[in-house]
Amino acid sequence: ALTGDDINARQALAIGLVNQICDDHAALLSAARALAGRIAANPPLVVSAIKRVMAQRVAPGVAQGNLEAATMNGLLTQSEDFAEAVRAFMERRSPNFRGR
Repeated sequence: ALTGDDINARQALAIGLVNQICDDHAALLSAARALAGRIAANPPLVVSAIKRVMAQRVAPGVAQGNLEAATMNGLLTQSEDFAEAVRAFMERRSPNFRGR
């Protein structure tokens, strides 16, 4: 995120962003069904409880993160660097950021 670089599937796998890479749509569906089957084989009340606990723990963090991102986006769009980024994009050139 700090570099703005895209990452490919292999890089995402290497950093733990994804658990598996599938070669095609059919392989993806097969892997998804296999994972769903493993989850469904567990006790339903336990799966439900785990999902509830995870949602409760993540939700406040997500909401706070969204609020912080919105606040920062509002501030950043008013910066000289943002205006320079837009100009550079429109002029198809590299931006010259000044930290202002």
